Amino acid sequence: MAETHSEYQANLARALERWLEFSPESMQRITPIRKFIEEQRRDDKREDLRLLLGSRFGPLPEALTSQLDAIHDIDELSQMYRRALDAQTLDEVGLREQT
Repeated sequence: MAETHSEYQANLARALERWLEFSPESMQRITPIRKFIEEQRRDDKREDLRLLLGSRFGPLPEALTSQLDAIHDIDELSQMYRRALDAQTLDEVGLREQT
């Protein structure tokens, strides 16, 4: 019953939301926790993508790492990850080196 780190965080977030939903003040208390969990999920997805890209294409140049760091949408990072599984170039993933 090994859960991944992201699954654990998602389950924890749901449990906290259920536990705190009994009062109007609960959302004020959970907002910082939710933001923290979302940041962790985004960081985890970004790191997974970096590892995949590094294993497929070699070390990423700083400019491409900066592009990844600038992406804050979890769905966009997930889409890039899926594209990276079959991509032949970084351009196909959605990353472009500046020339």
